[in-house]
Amino acid sequence: MLLLSPKFTDREQEKHLKEVKETLTENDYTVVDEDVWGMRDLAYRIGGNDRAYYVILNFTGEPA
Repeated sequence: MLLLSPKFTDREQEKHLKEVKETLTENDYTVVDEDVWGMRDLAYRIGGNDRAYYVILNFTGEPA
């Protein structure tokens, strides 16, 4: 699960998500499912934020 800053624009969120997926791919992992939950409340504040953009990535690969 990724929690992205609520301060990111849509373009910045896409950029960061793309970077994470590229990092997984570069390390021989395969993203098999992506579930975008969008902006949600956090259970507690993180870095001064009470909301975050949630994305769940399921991936497969061999452990290093």
